[in-house]
Amino acid sequence: MVVGDLVGSGEGQEHDVVGETPNLAARLQAIAEPNTVVIAEAARRLLDDLFELRDLGLRELKGIAGH
Repeated sequence: MVVGDLVGSGEGQEHDVVGETPNLAARLQAIAEPNTVVIAEAARRLLDDLFELRDLGLRELKGIAGH
């Protein structure tokens, strides 16, 4: 689940998105090497054999339980 809202007021108002999904995306992006993409196991299952993937093993991701 993701929650989106406007933060601030007037000209300084901007969109903010919070929740487990954007948090997980940020953590995976942070561990990806340049010019690579890191995906979670749930995404890997959806891709099946459409791409050649390399298992990076289990990683501790701050603020993400069970990943």
